[in-house]
Amino acid sequence: MTVDKMKEQLEIHKERIQKYLKINGAAVVLKDFSVDVSNEMYKMKYEVFL
Repeated sequence: MTVDKMKEQLEIHKERIQKYLKINGAAVVLKDFSVDVSNEMYKMKYEVFL
């Protein structure tokens, strides 16, 4: 999986989180994004402002 594809997936996850919260004005901010190329894994850390 390429980094671009991972970032695309990230945007999808962010949208899902925002829909799940169902709170007007909630903001999901990506705090950390790292890629482990050898294992084709990525790690995301979010901060949610309510």
